[in-house]
Order: sequence, then structure tokens, then C-alpha cells
Amino acid sequence: MHRVFYVTIKQEEIVLLHAYKKQGQKLPLREREVALRRMKEIL
Repeated sequence: MHRVFYVTIKQEEIVLLHAYKKQGQKLPLREREVALRRMKEIL
């Protein structure tokens, strides 16, 4: 399984922020930080 982070811009654009292979139920802090940092760069 994989987990994907994305954000929608306007109504027609979807931007993939980060994806990684899921290895458990908990979201690793590092993976979340990568997605948040990239989202801040875009918005």
C-alpha cells in the first residue's frame, strides 16, 4: 500500500505533494513534514 498527499488548487488542478510506501498505521513525522513543506512552497 502507498499513501499519497495532494492538494487541490482552484477546482481543476491537483498537485501531488508526496507519496511513500505505507508500513503501518501511524503516519511518520518525517513524511508529514515533507508534505507540509511542499504545500507551503506551492501556496
